[in-house]
Amino acid sequence: PGRFYVCDDGLLLLSSEVGVIPTIEHSSVVRKGRVEPGRMFYVDFACGGQIVDDLVLKDSVARRLPYAQWLSAVVDIASEDEHEGEDDEHHGEHDHTPPESVLAPHDAAAVTSAE
Repeated sequence: PGRFYVCDDGLLLLSSEVGVIPTIEHSSVVRKGRVEPGRMFYVDFACGGQIVDDLVLKDSVARRLPYAQWLSAVVDIASEDEHEGEDDEHHGEHDHTPPESVLAPHDAAAVTSAE
């Protein structure tokens, strides 16, 4: 997690520790906050150095490509494979390889076994 300060002169300080710059006048701080785990901190310099909210940033990225469509395709593949038959049910018991019903969604999402 990180902490940030925005000063009245436009200075932005971001650090993982509080008090990194001890000479800052606390009366000049107009905004302060923290970057929580799983959150992103983004400053849009094209918009005058505006700090973009985490949810707004993630929403704009999520709308760029059809992730929902891709996810539904993977879920559809997983659903079909669940009803494929009993042959896969005990597959891999002895050789420790996952059944095809587990691998199909990974293949559809281009995820390798290393990931």
